[in-house]
Amino acid sequence: MAQELATRRSDWAKGSATNFTTASFSATFGQSTFTEPTGDKWIDLNKIGAKTCNGIIFKFFGAGSNNNTGKYRIWGASTWYNRATSRTSWEFLLLAEFAVIFGNLAGIAGCMITNSDFECDTITLTYGNDDVTVSIVSPGNDVRGAHAMIDKLSVGYVGVETDLDSSATSLKYAYLLI
Repeated sequence: MAQELATRRSDWAKGSATNFTTASFSATFGQSTFTEPTGDKWIDLNKIGAKTCNGIIFKFFGAGSNNNTGKYRIWGASTWYNRATSRTSWEFLLLAEFAVIFGNLAGIAGCMITNSDFECDTITLTYGNDDVTVSIVSPGNDVRGAHAMIDKLSVGYVGVETDLDSSATSLKYAYLLI
């Protein structure tokens, strides 16, 4: 009798309770620290069930209008124990960076992507290992379904940093653990 291989997955989750309105990437976002990542820019993969996921699918959207642009950086964070100092620090990996363009794709009032948000229809990988640790679906031409899948590379946290790119009003994201 063949055994079934079960893969854990989650439901879609909105990445933040607030809209991201940062005008540029921070020079210190992925800097080593002794402080565990916290806040609405971080997804805790140490939760029960999330440890067994292999990757994360991201869906990007935000406030603005058709053809507005934005940028996203996806960071991974894990601990590093230093035996010489007996201290544990948090170290970061830049997993991917994306440039996105909103399509003329407004959401629906009351849904995760509301009627004041536009889904991106075009995603361009500007940093990452294309088709190895990052995979993109980018239909363009006002077609829904654009998303990016990232291998989590065994990190404990995934952080999302945004850059309005002088176009969008605010940026948001949703994620699905796979």
